[in-house]
Amino acid sequence: MFPGLEKWTWWCYNQSPLLVYNHENEFFSESGVQQGDPLGPLYFCCGLQSLIDQIAALQPVYQKWYMDDGGIVGSPELLLKVWEILKKGGVPLGLELNSKKCEWSWLNPDCNLVCPIDGVPITPTSEIQILGVPLGSQEFTESFVKRDLLDVAEGVMSKLIDFEDTQAAIFLLRLSFGIVRATHFMRTTPLSLWSKQAGEFDEKVSQTVFQCLGLKPTDEAYAQASVSTTIGGLGVRRILDHANGAFTASWHEAQVITCEKWIKPPDKDCSGVYNSQHAASATDAAIMAKLLAFRPSLM
Repeated sequence: MFPGLEKWTWWCYNQSPLLVYNHENEFFSESGVQQGDPLGPLYFCCGLQSLIDQIAALQPVYQKWYMDDGGIVGSPELLLKVWEILKKGGVPLGLELNSKKCEWSWLNPDCNLVCPIDGVPITPTSEIQILGVPLGSQEFTESFVKRDLLDVAEGVMSKLIDFEDTQAAIFLLRLSFGIVRATHFMRTTPLSLWSKQAGEFDEKVSQTVFQCLGLKPTDEAYAQASVSTTIGGLGVRRILDHANGAFTASWHEAQVITCEKWIKPPDKDCSGVYNSQHAASATDAAIMAKLLAFRPSLM
């Protein structure tokens, strides 16, 4: 598959490398895919490809994989064949199925049949999620975002407020614990499904900024803080300003990568006109222009 890597691969993998832990404990790296090796995931995918090709020959309605996380849609009969391919074909490759980590969902939400594969749990249609992206109902999406974003942010923000170095606290908030924590949801989940949680997160960030700086919180001050440092802000981004642009960019770009055509989401979530994330984030200039028009003394 990659003949140019043959010699390098042989040099890396013809024997188990010796690892040293705690400067004194020695052991051989003989199991696991990555083990700190950036080539590990690539070779794992190469090994899995033969099974994916066998599944593709069955012509499922849908099949997508990210490493060992695969999603397949088809009839129960087809999925039973897929299970046998993965179960039997994976053994020679060193892959063993763990039924408890697999999920079975009936696309008909009213179906209450049990899973035809022993040991595989049923996931309700309204609670489907793939790779940390909620695909179920709005209620499920809201609770999912609250748990994975808001609840985690609560503890982090309180620690930043108590940070002795204000400059370092704002730096961490801007580059690690602010909107960066929400980027995954912004890129993959329409804002209309979690706008309430996005607003609560922005409010939490706003409170953290002003408590760190010891300033009186105002809407104008937070608006200025949310724009880029290059035009006079603090670069503390707001989800509500950038989420739709991020989702639109991802939706258009992902189709190019997958060579597929998808049904466009509603205009409130995704624009029919493609703009890169960089261009979509040009809302900073508009925010600052509005502030200057309202308060010329800011110039």
